[in-house]
Amino acid sequence: MKKFHIIFLFLSLFCFVGGTAQQANPDAEYLKITKEYVLNKDGSFDYHYRKEIRLLSYFSFHRMFGETFIVYNPEFQKLKINESYTVMADGKKIVTPENAFNEVLPAFARDVAAYNHLREMVVTHTGTEIGAVITLDYTISSAPGFQPFFFGMEEIGENVPVKDLTIIVRIPEELFLQYRMLNNRMAPEITQVAGQKMYSWKFMNLPALPRSSHQDPERKVLLQFSTAKDMTWAFFTFVNQPAFKKSVSPEISKRVDAVLKEKKDAVDIAWALQEIVIDEIRLVDIPLAHSGYKVRTPAEVWQSANATSLEKAILLSEMLIMANINATPVATVPNGWFSRELGILAVFDGFLVQVNPKKSGRMYLSVNRKQSQNLIYNLDDKTMIQLDGAVESMRTFQEKRADHILQMDAKLEIVAERNLSGKLDLRMEGMANPYLRLYKDAEHVKSLITGDINTGQTTQAKQGQLTELKARTEVNLASHPLKTDYSGYTTIDLPRYRTGFDAWNLVRFTGSDNTPVKLDHHLWESYSIQIELPDGWELVTPPADFFVKNTLGDMEIKIMQRGKTVTIKRSWELLSNIITAEDMEKFREMVVAWERPDWRKIVVRVK
Repeated sequence: MKKFHIIFLFLSLFCFVGGTAQQANPDAEYLKITKEYVLNKDGSFDYHYRKEIRLLSYFSFHRMFGETFIVYNPEFQKLKINESYTVMADGKKIVTPENAFNEVLPAFARDVAAYNHLREMVVTHTGTEIGAVITLDYTISSAPGFQPFFFGMEEIGENVPVKDLTIIVRIPEELFLQYRMLNNRMAPEITQVAGQKMYSWKFMNLPALPRSSHQDPERKVLLQFSTAKDMTWAFFTFVNQPAFKKSVSPEISKRVDAVLKEKKDAVDIAWALQEIVIDEIRLVDIPLAHSGYKVRTPAEVWQSANATSLEKAILLSEMLIMANINATPVATVPNGWFSRELGILAVFDGFLVQVNPKKSGRMYLSVNRKQSQNLIYNLDDKTMIQLDGAVESMRTFQEKRADHILQMDAKLEIVAERNLSGKLDLRMEGMANPYLRLYKDAEHVKSLITGDINTGQTTQAKQGQLTELKARTEVNLASHPLKTDYSGYTTIDLPRYRTGFDAWNLVRFTGSDNTPVKLDHHLWESYSIQIELPDGWELVTPPADFFVKNTLGDMEIKIMQRGKTVTIKRSWELLSNIITAEDMEKFREMVVAWERPDWRKIVVRVK
């Protein structure tokens, strides 16, 4: 009965992961898309977009393409709908009526007074049915000065297949366009038309873009273009706005002074100020493209009590400087997107605060979420650009790769009345080390462990080594009753970290889709568990001896009994956090083995 239960769980896992595959048949297909960028001599520019899309399922027009949403900034931009109609399956043309065009406030600007002027045109397409073709053509014209200079970045492809995609960039003939195509060798056709240089890229029969949210950005096919001389010129143009110039706000100063009365250590002050910015300033997601890459000053942000991630980074940096701590906001850029020769601000994919306390090493603070570790250990795939308007040259940083390790040595025993007790020796390194949480509260270690252990009544948690990089903790466990069924079989859910591979929900990547994925970081998670059985007890779980070694790393799982001692070894060293399509089958094999229910629990009984 017990074996049947375990097998059922294992088959359930396969049934679940098999259901995560993407559907083979697309819901729609773009027949043609044209994206045209035109820079005018006065510095204004136009974006012209045209799409023709055939609907192939009910889902396509009920949920995916029944409406089109166009966001623009009326203070600097004008939207013109050139054409909008649907050709039904029988050939009948339905022109979109006037009442199908409705302007609303974009959801991301709701309750953000500084951005309440933004508008979103909602185009409701009429005459939709399976086989119908929607055509929409519009132009957004931007006034001079809306962006600091002319640039753009386009990912090649859409969420459904595209038969014909054309991207055109036109600039005055006296200017020079820098451009770069990532992960594709497509070169533009360059012509001169009516005093303008025209660069044209044409793509045919593009497959649908992967839907996974865990994609490696450096593997995307991207077109970047800009009229900036280089990235240094683009940088200085961007930081030449009031928000990046140091200023003093009495209200902010009072808040900093209150922290300084309670905290004396620079690192403690930094964490406390981060907490204020996260808890008291609401995060709003206003894309820089819609604000023209302009941001508000710290004083304006403080008064409004809401901010974008960049505005938060500037505010936190300002507060740290007031506390006499060296700090600056930084923009993060995927390494493969960064080029000193190409000046483009669209490559920014996030913002942090770089802190340089006098008595400790460099730190990176998030402004979106509270962290338990210095982010410096997880930034080896990023280029950081200091956003300091007072510097004489652009400064960039690339941090070294760190090891991320979770190890557990457990010595457990079954004592009277089928209770489990024992001791755990825990080792955590890199991003797997919740340094800040342990620094504040050694008891936090209890929340990191799950399985058949009673951490709620831990008799002792002895903190050993604790540095920013490494932590060692010894935990003595209180006696914990085990689950025994009516047949006398006792199940032990093996102790393990909540924060390791289990926290990443890897099962979602084991369907039939071969989309490359990017995990949080590489990781080595290892367990060595010994369980002493009482006299007359035996291990029911079949012995296991599984080992695999491939380009991703290696995994070992062993379960065996010698005398009264049951030994379990579980180790997975994942050497890379990038899982390519070529390695996906190997990855699936490792995930299924790691998640296998009868290798995460053991069953014992009295002989």
